[in-house]
Amino acid sequence: MAPLLLFFAVAGVASCTSQRPTPPEQTQAQKATFAKKALAAKRASEAATPAVLAFFDSPDFRRMLADCCPATAGLSSQEILERYRAEARVSELAHTFSGNGQGGFTDITDGEAMKSPWFLNEWQATILQANSSSFTPPVNDVSQREIFGCKPFKGSFPTWEEAADRLIYVAHNMRQADTGSLPQFGDITAVFSSSYARDMVLIAPMDTGLYSMGCKHEDVFGNGSWLPKVNCSAWPDEVVGTLDYLDHLILPNLIYPFNRSVTNLTMLDGARALFQRSALSGKSYKDLPNASMFELNAYFESDILGNPRLPESVKFLIGNFPSLFGTKDGRKLQQLASKRSWPLFWALGDGSAPTEGQHHHHHGPDDLARIPGNQRVVDPESILALTNASLPSDASGIFERL
Repeated sequence: MAPLLLFFAVAGVASCTSQRPTPPEQTQAQKATFAKKALAAKRASEAATPAVLAFFDSPDFRRMLADCCPATAGLSSQEILERYRAEARVSELAHTFSGNGQGGFTDITDGEAMKSPWFLNEWQATILQANSSSFTPPVNDVSQREIFGCKPFKGSFPTWEEAADRLIYVAHNMRQADTGSLPQFGDITAVFSSSYARDMVLIAPMDTGLYSMGCKHEDVFGNGSWLPKVNCSAWPDEVVGTLDYLDHLILPNLIYPFNRSVTNLTMLDGARALFQRSALSGKSYKDLPNASMFELNAYFESDILGNPRLPESVKFLIGNFPSLFGTKDGRKLQQLASKRSWPLFWALGDGSAPTEGQHHHHHGPDDLARIPGNQRVVDPESILALTNASLPSDASGIFERL
């Protein structure tokens, strides 16, 4: 087992996917891990259902729902739960990365996404990009082993075959953020097909990197003063879920962000933040209330345990408008979308371009600035090329002049 403090770095000659064997869509190890975790998820989800229904029936929750989401307030607890499950199954599965490879840690690039027959995970990308700056934070290996059940590497760095057994980090966008995932992870978002990935997705009720550093190994990963002060007791059994079985994650997701001694907030605040931003509110997308980055950061981590094929596993791309639009990298993103026949959208996010330092920043409850988070527009050239939509003849020219 690799030491916890080791930064996985590799130096050598750059490679490309054409020189490496294409891994199975899901390796035998991944299939075995998913089957084991899915069985445990079913049991845990069924056991948790009564507590979820009781919370949805509680007077405090009902008052909150009547205030924020009147269209939903008249539903029974069972109806609310069924709508929650249905929405969770189809919510966007978003992986955000830095197209030019200059993000906070190694990930797939736009060039690799253009050519690779599958979507690379971080370990595969680190091997292929083989240079002195390529690294994967050690906490990622720890959380993948301890929480998701991935096999440990035999050495200090994975072989190509071992890398294929790992997962792709994905944010579950039930809160309908326009950027899909958060800009701190990069300026391009790939949104995966939920139907394609359904039997590959394993879900935790929070960001597992932050959870591992702040709750499981706070004495190992150095000074964690920058980490949000969370409720580490929210998820005692650490049983991950699937898109079919996730009742046991609903309450931990609402409880985890709030340490009462620090935030003076409760799971009711978490429930309000989720319900009023999701389709459960009954509001149209344009009428969603503003949200803080702290609230948008409280996503399910819904990781893909597989090697999803391209282009079919990805539904569309989202570009960060402030950082990419009108730039050379933005043109490359448009070319990628065109090459792969993926619709392309642009999102305003918080209105600022993420810097490399921001890629390491995670938002706490003191991040009070609220943003619309629902400013997403389609790229005209993309929509004209891929659909039968009708737009004004000068739509592309107008868009380019923005």
